[in-house]
Amino acid sequence: MNKDLLRYANDHNHVYFVTAQGLSANPDGIHLNAVSQRKFGVRYYYAYKNKKNVITPLKNEEKLLESCINIPYTQNEMKYLAMMDLTMGKCSYEEFITKMKNL
Repeated sequence: MNKDLLRYANDHNHVYFVTAQGLSANPDGIHLNAVSQRKFGVRYYYAYKNKKNVITPLKNEEKLLESCINIPYTQNEMKYLAMMDLTMGKCSYEEFITKMKNL
């Protein structure tokens, strides 16, 4: 199957093959676990950014993955999270107002 997918990618513009080598499944044995989904996403990003297939796992995959995960929230994201805390009853209105003023 991988040979056919790679051939298809090579025969079509703007189509890239990305390997699933080294990725792990959930206990169901079918779907990728969360960490593997993220690694797969990094591989796809790399493939489309560089316009080339990813035949083997990326050498700096762990570093790329870490840089994607450890990104600070934007101000808008923090406002959204504060609003969610208020609507879910995790903070009082006064606490919400204080959070918003500190943003």
